[in-house]
Order: sequence, then C-alpha cells, then structure tokens
Amino acid sequence: MAVNRIRLKISDKDRDLIIPIQTSFDETGRGDLINEYEHEKVADLVNITKDFEATQYRHGDCIDESTVGASGNVPGCDDPSPNIFYNFVFADKTDPNNVTWGNNIPNYPSGLGVPSPTGSGMSDVAPCLPEDWPPTTPVYDDSPYGYDFMDYTPAEIYKSNKDFVKSFFKLDFYDTVNRDTQKLYLSIILNPINGVKISRPTFDLNCDGALDGIFNCRPEGEKFIQIPKFNLDMLDNNDGYFIYWLKENTFLNIDTFFMSCKFYNGRTGKIHRMINTPPPTLFNEYNFDREKRLYYRVQLDKNDYTYRVFDYNTNVRVGLDETNEIMFYEYNNI
Repeated sequence: MAVNRIRLKISDKDRDLIIPIQTSFDETGRGDLINEYEHEKVADLVNITKDFEATQYRHGDCIDESTVGASGNVPGCDDPSPNIFYNFVFADKTDPNNVTWGNNIPNYPSGLGVPSPTGSGMSDVAPCLPEDWPPTTPVYDDSPYGYDFMDYTPAEIYKSNKDFVKSFFKLDFYDTVNRDTQKLYLSIILNPINGVKISRPTFDLNCDGALDGIFNCRPEGEKFIQIPKFNLDMLDNNDGYFIYWLKENTFLNIDTFFMSCKFYNGRTGKIHRMINTPPPTLFNEYNFDREKRLYYRVQLDKNDYTYRVFDYNTNVRVGLDETNEIMFYEYNNI
C-alpha cells in the first residue's frame, strides 16, 4: 500500500530522475517579516523612535495627598511648587553615648546668638581687650552644631573657607534598592554654601587701623553661618531643587528612583555615608537591612512633570516642611 503521493517514473527514453518536491523557501508571510526586521534595525541605527529630550521636574504639591492630609493641613500644601526641605546630621564622635543624635542636632535652634560686646560689659570699640576676654563663663551657647563635627569652625564657615566650599552632599538616584543589580541614573549636588543660616558665635577680632594688633579692636561675636539644612525653592535657592530626567518613556520607562546620600569632605577627602535612620535607634547598629535604611523613594509624575519624596519604610511623604524634613544621618560603619 502506498504511504505517500510521490511516484518515480523511469522510461527508456528519459533517464532523468524527477522528484516532485517543492524547494522554494519563500513561505507565506516571510517577506513581510523580513521587511519588518529591516525597519526595526534601521530605527535602531538612526534612532527614529527614541526621544532623549530631558526636562525639569519640580517638587509636586500635596493637594489631596492621603499620606499627609487634606489640602491646607500641611504648610505649603496649596502651593503648586512647594519648597523642599533636607536635614543632614553628623555624628558627634566625642560623645560615647550619642546623645547628640536625639537632642540638639536634628532640630537646630532658631538662633544661637550671643550678647553684643556692650551687653557683655564691653564697649563696642574698645581701646584694648579686657584681661578676662574671652570670659571664663561664656555668655553664649557654644555647643557644637552641624559642620563643627566635620572639623570646620564657625569662623571658617563664615569666611567661606576653600575646603568648606569644596565640600558637598551628593544625592544618588538608583533604579532599585538591590545593590547587586542597581544602576545609577542621575545625581544632585548640594553645596553647603546654599544651606540654611543661623546666628552662631564666631568671635573674631576686627581691628581698624591697629598698629600693634591691640588698639582699636572689637570682638565680632555672632554671624549668620550655614548649617547642614536646606530649604530649596523654585526661584531664589533652586540649586538642587529640580530633577532633570527624560521627558518621554520611549527610551527608558523609569518613573521611580531610590535616593541615597553621601557627604564629601573637601578638607579631609573622606566620603561619609549617610542613612535615613539614626544609627543608635537601629536594632543592630552593625548589621541591618541596608535596602530599608539607605534610601528614600522618589516618584516622578510625567503628567505634570513633578516629583515627590517618600519615606522608604513608612511610605509617608516627606520634605514638605521643617516638621517632616528629608533626614539623613552619618553612619561610620559602612
């Protein structure tokens, strides 16, 4: 019984062997696939479909934000472009109990000013310094704050010491918290000179025309100097306020980033890692979940080109005012 339709016929006149099997490879639809493949490769080479245009994303409002309450309950909530608040806390390495973390550092006083020379029993312009200057019992609050723990004196900060000006905070934005697979896509630099200023005692001497450095000298007690807090806005202090990212998602469809922070000390050259939780409050200060403690979540909204920052652990919106600043704490064990 025949199992196929192929028959071989051999005659005395024609000795050629004819096998009636189709050998054409132009199957139905194959030509369309080839054309589609060509168009894809041409598009990859000339970048027809990819849009690399970047735009600025501003800090988004909090109207109808369920995490922070209804409109009007949070300062700046009705502002379409509210300020954003950062607070960076350095460790007091001379304090074995780390009491500085929870007391005076996270909430800087509104002013640490000292009495004027007249108020301390001195005339504004003294012929010479009194013998008890500086006073054995200070009349001012000389507690260390902020950059003091990075070995910068208030006088150096006021004079914009070159090492201080070269220092900066670096905010890095990653696509995931997994340190094995994450990619760094963008960074923001915050310079200390753009930070919030409060009155601090500097106690330099200002000598006008002094011949021997004694006469006509007066102590300059307090000056407004920077502390590691930032209140950034769209107009006046906007260095670091905006995030610049792709306008379209045709190239990279990423709208969620995870932000970490490091401080670069221009004097020592050291890099100080910072985390989102005070180290003494960790269950284990030397072994903790870094994915939860190193980052804040930054969400981009491509509908109105805004961004919002959330606490990675609680998912609460942060950075809207001084009561819920974006907090970073120095950590020395990484």
